[in-house]
Amino acid sequence: MSVIINIVLILVSLVLIAAVLMQEGNKQGLGAIGGAAETFLGKNKSKSYEGKLLKITKIGAAVFVVLAIFATWYNAKTFTVQYFVDGEEVFPAVDAQIQTDILMAQLQGTEAPDPSIYDELSVEDKRATYAFGAEVYDFDPPAREGYVGTWDQELPETMNRKNYKLNAIYTKGVYTLTFMDGELPTAEEPVVEGEDAAVETEEGHEGHDHEAEVKEPLYTVEYEFEAPIDTSLFPALPTAPDGYSVAWDQELPTTMVGYDLVITAVYTDLNAEAEEEAVEETAEETAEETTEEAAEEVPAETAEETEAATEEAPVEETAAE
Repeated sequence: MSVIINIVLILVSLVLIAAVLMQEGNKQGLGAIGGAAETFLGKNKSKSYEGKLLKITKIGAAVFVVLAIFATWYNAKTFTVQYFVDGEEVFPAVDAQIQTDILMAQLQGTEAPDPSIYDELSVEDKRATYAFGAEVYDFDPPAREGYVGTWDQELPETMNRKNYKLNAIYTKGVYTLTFMDGELPTAEEPVVEGEDAAVETEEGHEGHDHEAEVKEPLYTVEYEFEAPIDTSLFPALPTAPDGYSVAWDQELPTTMVGYDLVITAVYTDLNAEAEEEAVEETAEETAEETTEEAAEEVPAETAEETEAATEEAPVEETAAE
């Protein structure tokens, strides 16, 4: 449509230019001064020809103005995309703008604007609005745990001359349940400072392989969100070496959660636990002994103060007499 309007405008412009150039100027009797004479037939013929050109010029100018106004309105027209979730309209463009404001404030170290300022906008202002040919942003439906959201229509990459109403469709997602074997706890290496640290670091780099060994999962399976899990398929706990105990790092689910879940076997050093318990017991005994000593010192100090007060009392009475 826009191309047709532009072509018509060009054609009308050419007709106007031709009509104006073909018209003669109004000589206002200058021909008589120059000795020129026109016959009655020639004068009428000239007037009839000039009149047609003038009429064409007026009509062409009117058509040109109307087409120019219509083309301006047509090209300036905007189109909207409305988003609905469960029949209620949502405004992902506003949510995206709020997130952008927060991110920019964090980068600039300033305070983010209050999101409530967008509540004052009208519904029309909150909608995603595009001019014809503008790039269309692909907003995702609002997130729901365990579900994958899509829109019921696909938007074009650039806006056409059409308004859209999109409805969110949610389907249960499929997630992975993985069991992994954990690492045995290692003793903490002593911290080396100064030149010795540099030497030790260089030696360690020479003989150490930095590529970490990737362990294969003990068991992997996929389930739909909220689907019952067959616990009989779960792998048994790995066998713990002497001096260690092993347990899963979280409770085993009976229905699938709404995200990829990794359950890892965690090993605990029993000797380290025993040492920690001994340290805690020693600390508790020390605290109790300190409390008892403090309690014994308080009565002794109180007795000494009472005795001193008793000795001072007769002296004060004698002075009073």
